[in-house]
Amino acid sequence: MLSVSEYRVPKRELPAEVTLWGQPPSRVSLFLSARAGRDSGFERPSELLNGPGAFLPVTRTEGEFSLFRRDAVLFVTVPAAEELGGERPLPEEFPSEEVHSTLVELTLEGGPSIRGWIRYLRPDNRSRLVDFLNEPERFLIVRAEELVHIVNKNRIVAVSIL
Repeated sequence: MLSVSEYRVPKRELPAEVTLWGQPPSRVSLFLSARAGRDSGFERPSELLNGPGAFLPVTRTEGEFSLFRRDAVLFVTVPAAEELGGERPLPEEFPSEEVHSTLVELTLEGGPSIRGWIRYLRPDNRSRLVDFLNEPERFLIVRAEELVHIVNKNRIVAVSIL
């Protein structure tokens, strides 16, 4: 007979800062799977945020367990190495002529803004920033030095290309 613990999926905690609509930023721990669905590495924060389900479990720094509605998340900030590390090819690993890189400022609902680089690979016939932004994933990655902001596209009011 199998025990309940044999059904648990191994997780690791990742400290992050989450900004919810209408709330100040909160320091939390996200729970990432030990295995990502697409490869053999750890789940990335963006994969967690783009995952199924309406709610995201977190632990606040005070130890309080909470559930955040994904649609209420404006953005999540994590160290860049947590999002960009691993074995998967990233846009930075392709020849520079194949990668589209745009410095942007995103204005979000409620007034905050995010400034950083959006990098993506797209076929030449659909390589505009608007094509990338219209992809179905709910969250996108904005790189800002040593940090990555994972931004809810449904909460973006305007995109300024810098």
